[in-house]
Amino acid sequence: GIEQVRVRHYNNLAKIEIREEDMLLLMEEDLRKKIIDKLKQLGFIYITLDLQGYRTGSMNEELNEKAEAFSILFNFSKVISSP
Repeated sequence: GIEQVRVRHYNNLAKIEIREEDMLLLMEEDLRKKIIDKLKQLGFIYITLDLQGYRTGSMNEELNEKAEAFSILFNFSKVISSP
């Protein structure tokens, strides 16, 4: 099973943090649907999985400038839209 889990909430978004080695378990359809249903019942609209996995101190990680955050998002959108 999944031993280490944390769900952070940001308004209507739930961000699931689990150990990287447990991520494939969370992709099993039955478990994934149960988690989605429960979090939707609690009022969350968006449910995400932190691809960096569970790690201590992750709440302390912040981007220093809004321009840097925009640059990251802009570059990411170019990467995922390229053939």
